[in-house]
Amino acid sequence: MNGLMFSNPDFVFVGLTHTLGWLFGCILASVLLLVIYRMSWILLKVDDHFGKLLIVGGLTVFAVQVIANLGMSLGILPIISISLPFISYGAVPVLINSVIFGTILSVYRRKDLLLASEK
Repeated sequence: MNGLMFSNPDFVFVGLTHTLGWLFGCILASVLLLVIYRMSWILLKVDDHFGKLLIVGGLTVFAVQVIANLGMSLGILPIISISLPFISYGAVPVLINSVIFGTILSVYRRKDLLLASEK
């Protein structure tokens, strides 16, 4: 039987690494860490104070989920119930992470716009 069928959603990284190998696990971890790096880069490019607060909040929520899940999968952090963003199944975490990404992309898209009062 496939190990993914009975895997716990909190340990989906362990299940995927067991099934698909360490190379896939390293690629998955590096893609998630690259997304965190890209969010940090966007934070440096935005000048609006409120936009920076939105990005810092979204970056914190996403980074805590990724680091906590990878840390507990590798045995570095204690086991807590945090899903891996966009990888673990469940409608609510996917919806929350989608709203976070949409907000950050919206702030980045409007980073160069000036209000009529600022012109």
